[in-house]
Amino acid sequence: EFDGERRSYQLHVPASYDGSTPVPVVLNFHGLTQTGELQREQSKMDRKSDEEGFIVVYPNGVSNAWNSGGGISEADDVGFARAVIDDVAARGCIDRKRVYATGMSNGGQMSHRLACEAADVIAAVAPHSGGLRIDPSDCRPSRPIPILHFHGENDTIASFESIPADIATWARLNECTDES
Repeated sequence: EFDGERRSYQLHVPASYDGSTPVPVVLNFHGLTQTGELQREQSKMDRKSDEEGFIVVYPNGVSNAWNSGGGISEADDVGFARAVIDDVAARGCIDRKRVYATGMSNGGQMSHRLACEAADVIAAVAPHSGGLRIDPSDCRPSRPIPILHFHGENDTIASFESIPADIATWARLNECTDES
């Protein structure tokens, strides 16, 4: 139960998990009209979780959408993500300094939003095919936050057009310089 609604997520715990050593967590957000279960199947992250020893969480958005900004949903999904992290931490031994977010399309957009609004609980984000949907002036991360963005130039659904500006926004917010 979150914010007056039944919310859900799927969880994958690697076979190596013993409950005594804190492990990283990856929140893996589905695309618009999809589900956590479909994101689980498409991303194949359970296999990587087993190889590397981290927990993967596949949350489900309200009506299969995330409030990543831009009016797709009005749900408090930043609050829901925080509640999911707290719930997983209450059930297991996680490393709260190594909680990450990723996602596809609308889920990638949600990862960007978490970087803006939940950098206190999210270590880094790796969005895929989903840009920054909130107004850049509303993006105020509490600290510089690593971003690894994946996006194809030939994507016919989530246009690449805005991505260079999004990356420039993150470079500015993270106080990056032109030096490598």
